[in-house]
Amino acid sequence: MAVGTHTSFNLDLAGVVRNAMQKAGILGAEEPEPAEVQMGGEWLNLLLKEWQAGARLLRNVERKSFALTASATVAFDADTIDVEFPVMVTLTASGTETQVDRMTLSDYQVITNKSLTGVPSRLLIERQATVTGPLWPVPDISQVTTLNYVKVRLLK
Repeated sequence: MAVGTHTSFNLDLAGVVRNAMQKAGILGAEEPEPAEVQMGGEWLNLLLKEWQAGARLLRNVERKSFALTASATVAFDADTIDVEFPVMVTLTASGTETQVDRMTLSDYQVITNKSLTGVPSRLLIERQATVTGPLWPVPDISQVTTLNYVKVRLLK
C-alpha cells in the first residue's frame, strides 16, 4: 500500500465541531447547524482556557529578528518562554545566514575565554524571569548584524 508524503489537515471550526459530533454519534453525514457550530466553538474555547489554567502548555511560535550588539548576552522578548533551534545570525559581508547551535550550561562553563569575539556559533538559553542567554563567541558586529530565531510563547 502506498502512503502519500504530503498531507493537509486544516479544519475550520465547523469541521472540528462536525467531526466531534460524528465521533460522539450525535451527527450523521450532514453538516451541523450554525448554532451547534457556535456552541461547539464556545466549548472548545472553555476547554482551551481550562487546559491553560491547569498548567498544560499551550504555545505558539513566532519568527523574530533583532540587531546584535557587541554584548555577550542577548535578551529576548518578555513573553518568550523558549527559543527553538537552530538560531541563525546574518553575516555582514554577504548577507547570508550561519547557524547557531544550543549550548548546555556545562558546555558554557568549560569555555575558558568567554570574551572571545567573532561569529557566534553557540547560544545558552537561560530561563528565569525573562529568557536571556550568552552567545559564544561574543558577536563581532563588524562580522554579524542580526540574530534570527523562532520564539516560543504561551497562548493568551
